[in-house]
Amino acid sequence: MATSSCLSSPIATVTGRVIDDLGKPVAGASVGIEGGTETVKTDRDGEFRISVTMGSTLIIERAGFDPALANVSATKLDDVVMLETGTNDETIEISG
Repeated sequence: MATSSCLSSPIATVTGRVIDDLGKPVAGASVGIEGGTETVKTDRDGEFRISVTMGSTLIIERAGFDPALANVSATKLDDVVMLETGTNDETIEISG
């Protein structure tokens, strides 16, 4: 009797927190699965909960911040730090 097995990564509910570079929560950030359609928003404490396949990559986006990526290897993620857009060291000179 032949049997077949399907080896796929398990789906888990993953939790995490999104913060800025000063450690403050980023509320209202979109957290989605790379290549997927499901997204959730972070709450006022920057926390989120999403069901994903282990090994997936999350994309975190919010206006005013550069997008961030997080690899899912556990059900509790380390804090995801988002950097404000335009916080690099470039200097723009205007002459007139």
